[in-house]
Amino acid sequence: MIAAAIACTMILAQSAALPAGESDEIEVRSAESQVGYEALMAGDNERAIAEIEANRVLAQNDPARLLNLGIAYARSGDESQARAMFQAALTSADQMELETSQGDWVYSRALARQALRMLGDGSLHTTRMAVR
Repeated sequence: MIAAAIACTMILAQSAALPAGESDEIEVRSAESQVGYEALMAGDNERAIAEIEANRVLAQNDPARLLNLGIAYARSGDESQARAMFQAALTSADQMELETSQGDWVYSRALARQALRMLGDGSLHTTRMAVR
């Protein structure tokens, strides 16, 4: 279920399908690129926003960055900014599979769509979630 997947998401960027004979490697993100995760899980949205915005490792259009910023903005009451971040994650050219804490692989766009739905129905404000 996507709602459960977004509720506690851990992100690992998985490589695209490779030609025969090449290994399918999984890139584990470094601690520097997981910025904001601990703050979000602790409910410290302002700290999460500050950490994510100050991070220079993640690209501006990185889906993990956009999703975490959107979550922090939503929980801080800035639904307009949250919606903009989720929409940017949805339309980002950089789509990746995200591994949930349950071990399920979910595309970043699917998580962005779910976040937009949750923002619309108000459940995003009460659900503890983050990506890393």
